[in-house]
Amino acid sequence: NHREITTKTGLIRCLKFYYKDNVPFVESGYTVFDSTPTSFVVSSKLETQDFHQFVKRFQDLIRVEGDNHHHPMKEKMPEKHCAKNLWLVKPANENQGKGIKIMDNLDNISRFLEGSIKFSYWVIQKYIEKPLLYKNRKFDIRVWGVATSNMEFYFYNVGYVRTSSSEFGLDNMDDEFTHLTNNCLQIKNKDTYGQHEEGNTLSFEQF
Repeated sequence: NHREITTKTGLIRCLKFYYKDNVPFVESGYTVFDSTPTSFVVSSKLETQDFHQFVKRFQDLIRVEGDNHHHPMKEKMPEKHCAKNLWLVKPANENQGKGIKIMDNLDNISRFLEGSIKFSYWVIQKYIEKPLLYKNRKFDIRVWGVATSNMEFYFYNVGYVRTSSSEFGLDNMDDEFTHLTNNCLQIKNKDTYGQHEEGNTLSFEQF
């Protein structure tokens, strides 16, 4: 009974409901996408309401040809993260970075989803184009927590940071070792894995 917070689709839906039904947030006009990148749960059949909302949002962010300005963004994410209109496309029921693509073309995204046989549901999420970096490389933070039935939360104060092997850049969106920090993926890069940090991992104290 933990799919709501341990699957990509469940977490997004849960967060949307939480912000939508929380009176203080509603009254202040604060939405889920003020805290997280804009995300949509879509079907490979491309007939969900979320997919049509994604298409509209994608089109809102398209840069006008020959112009330095965007269309009206309707996007809570700062404009610096929307210059190239990049989106993460992630299979709903996979982990370890499997099946994730970074794409910037609406037709390619549609064909990619329609051609999917293995997966039926996907998460499309706005890619952060200028992320916080560690020595010019991407990283993620891993911490452990426990939630009790009484809604009490406990966090273990020892965590770690996982790093990518390659310097960050937007020139090659197909380079998984640059954009995805999953350790099981990074370890496949025999040439650079562990070159900067042992096991591409740092403790909080080292970080």
